[in-house]
Amino acid sequence: MKRILVAALLLAACHGDVAGPHAGSLAVTMSGSGAGDGALVFTVSGGAVSAVHAAAGYQIAVQNDDAGTHVILVGPIAAGVVATVDVPDLALAASYVATVDQAADGASFVLRDPAAYRLALAVAP
Repeated sequence: MKRILVAALLLAACHGDVAGPHAGSLAVTMSGSGAGDGALVFTVSGGAVSAVHAAAGYQIAVQNDDAGTHVILVGPIAAGVVATVDVPDLALAASYVATVDQAADGASFVLRDPAAYRLALAVAP
């Protein structure tokens, strides 16, 4: 009887709420875009990224290296959610940062000042 009680207690302790990584997505929201933007290059750093998905209407290319995840987004760039980033642990979402490296006009391909753009990351709904 004592063994059954000990086994039941151990099973209950192991079956409780286990804290661990919970994978999920972060929405990349852009503000500060100019009329006619056609391309945006940005980097997501601060942790591992398992995938990047473009929002509807955009084409995307992704490259990972030691500096982070580099994303080229092409299309009629507008303010709002432009992509989602899959991460292995949403508990670490605050450690991720997205920065604009380059932006270009959609018609002339003239580079625009990347400082005029802001990216925010938040847990995707």
